[in-house]
Amino acid sequence: MTADDLRKVLAAAAATKWTDVGLLLVALAGLLAAGGAAFIVFQQWRGEHERLLKKAAVDLCMDWTRSLDPAIFAVAHLLESLDGEACRSIEKLDRVVFDSKKIQLIRNIFNDDIAGDGDKIVIDGHRVLFIRQSAMKYLGLMESVLTAWQQGVADRGIIEKLFAPLFQKTKGASGLKMFRIAVGTAFFPAIALFEQTIGANAVVLA
Repeated sequence: MTADDLRKVLAAAAATKWTDVGLLLVALAGLLAAGGAAFIVFQQWRGEHERLLKKAAVDLCMDWTRSLDPAIFAVAHLLESLDGEACRSIEKLDRVVFDSKKIQLIRNIFNDDIAGDGDKIVIDGHRVLFIRQSAMKYLGLMESVLTAWQQGVADRGIIEKLFAPLFQKTKGASGLKMFRIAVGTAFFPAIALFEQTIGANAVVLA
């Protein structure tokens, strides 16, 4: 092989290497462009996903508010003040004896002038049935909202801000815990999980 032949071989080898480098750079540029496009698509998807979660949470909270009339909220307020024995009586649809201090609250529930008997108020029959049905509706709606919270199909932060005060023990709220125990806590698993989570994160949510 002559010197000229050797120079031709080396030149060809050098040319081939630079071509490969050029192809590699083009390929890398294509990958970077594709990665950038994928990142933009992902960001757009995530933004839309978060928007849908927030919308779902707002819709659930609005449904919760619209579905509960003042009488049902009054029932919830009443049940929060009762002990386990009274809650069990309501669950069994038995006659219930209330302290006369609760007379105004009970009047708000039934929207009529219920008379007290000395220092006591006795509720039975259809009135106890109404209290129980109202409590079950209240808890059923709460369970449905908190199931969405549990499954992550609605924005958890929005739901926590609305429902955390309903479990704030310092204000006498427990999510109707005594009545839930009387009915059976197994019927309300999402409420129980939310109560546990809120308790663990009380400082954060306060």
